[in-house]
Amino acid sequence: MALWKEREKRTESGLEISTLVNINQLARNHYYLSSIVDMVEFLVVNNLPLRGSTDAFDSLTEGGSGLFLSLFEYTLRKDPEIRSVVQTIPRNATYTSHDIQNDVIANMSSLVTEEIVREVADSWYRIKVDGTRDPTGVENISIIVRFVKDNYQVTERLLSMTTAEKGDAQTLTNTINDNRRYETEVRMEAVGLIKEVSETSFKFIAHMVYKILQLLDAPNKLMQSEDMDLLSAVKLVTCASECLAKLRCESDFLELWEKADDNEMPKPSKRKRTINKGLQEYLLEESIGQAHGDLGNEEELRRLYYSTLDAVLAEISERFGERNSKLVEALSVFDPQNDSTFLEAQLVQRMLNLTNSEVVHSECAVARQFLRKELSGSISSGEKMTVKQILQRHHATLEAMPTVLAAMTFGASTAMCENSFSTLKNVFTDNRRSMLHQRKAHLVQLAFERDLTRKFRHEWKDSILRRFNDSKHRRLQLF
Repeated sequence: MALWKEREKRTESGLEISTLVNINQLARNHYYLSSIVDMVEFLVVNNLPLRGSTDAFDSLTEGGSGLFLSLFEYTLRKDPEIRSVVQTIPRNATYTSHDIQNDVIANMSSLVTEEIVREVADSWYRIKVDGTRDPTGVENISIIVRFVKDNYQVTERLLSMTTAEKGDAQTLTNTINDNRRYETEVRMEAVGLIKEVSETSFKFIAHMVYKILQLLDAPNKLMQSEDMDLLSAVKLVTCASECLAKLRCESDFLELWEKADDNEMPKPSKRKRTINKGLQEYLLEESIGQAHGDLGNEEELRRLYYSTLDAVLAEISERFGERNSKLVEALSVFDPQNDSTFLEAQLVQRMLNLTNSEVVHSECAVARQFLRKELSGSISSGEKMTVKQILQRHHATLEAMPTVLAAMTFGASTAMCENSFSTLKNVFTDNRRSMLHQRKAHLVQLAFERDLTRKFRHEWKDSILRRFNDSKHRRLQLF
């Protein structure tokens, strides 16, 4: 009875021998997997590849093992505790395979996404999307959420990096709603590339495209700026469009033709043509059918030149047509320096129409009068006030005018989407083209949102380990 009571007391206090051994082993397992999470976090934050040509645990010291296993091998040499754990765990529980890496990366990305959702909470938010094709021909869609934090700081986060078949507006909308995924399509390299780029037609098209893009370069740079004035950008697009229209003349075409038809490259010899004997008594003015191509590339390229300019001008007109121009014009409603349009109710309504909301005219009138007085000193001194600064300074007052506050959080720039594509380029390098999209998307998000990913070093460490403890890949008990 005494022995039984003593054992009961040890069990309740956690001093039982088996319990002490188990707790010690759990701590060792916890430390081991925690170190693996640290290695993954270091590599993904710095846009570094994890895998090599082999990911077998026994190939740690061999070439081609990749940065993850190389970093693991370095840690074994420097950390005696990790080295001790490795000597005791079974070889099917080393947690170094690519499946384990994918599981850790997926859980980290999931935690980052959940944190973004918590940050957004019940605040006003906007969704921004943009697309770009990677070197394999896949259309990558960046989904950015723009929201206002509790301290009224306007923030933008990368919510997801997904793929789509096309980059048009309808596809982007469907991508947001469905978050569909598609398998990677690999482009075939062009055969005889050197020969193709030496052709007159290729050089003409290259000169033509370069000239068009030169005229569109300035508005493109302005529209990608994070703090851009969209109204000014659209005015600049209109000016560029007028310059493009002036290219529709014969003199500009001939200038490009002379640059392309430089006769520097040797042309293949053609069989000498003979006149049909049945036509010797006739005056031949023109030919049809196959002989039509003998007029040379000039006529074909002339048609291409004018049709290309017409297509570009039509696209610009479509994108910056009357409806979109009215929306852009409405953005001037947030410029305190523009006294005639600042918080003008009718212009605010154009913005709120996008959210099926109605403007309250009295709120606009009061907010306009209030902010004019508050910002008069800054405006008279020449200081340019942004919407972010206005929200941070006067959000407490503007809370009493919710329609004005909602309109002022509207974001029109997709610069953050463009920034995420830079991260995509760093992650999806030439040596990592075999990477599946899910892994690529997770790595891009973790690298782009590095301030959140760094939380796995301390405050989020237990969260990721608990998820991993419950995953299908668990080999070691952690809790």
